[in-house]
Amino acid sequence: MSKSEIRRAERSDAAFLAPLVDRATEGMALHLWRTLAEPGQSAESFGLERI
Repeated sequence: MSKSEIRRAERSDAAFLAPLVDRATEGMALHLWRTLAEPGQSAESFGLERI
């Protein structure tokens, strides 16, 4: 059996992690990102900047 390797997340992991964060928070992350995003900025791009 091989051991799993755990590493720190990198900026390039953000697109993979954003949907997981949103699901783990039952949609609260997306709601918060939508509320805090600048006018014209998507909630997803705001979230990606924060992860």
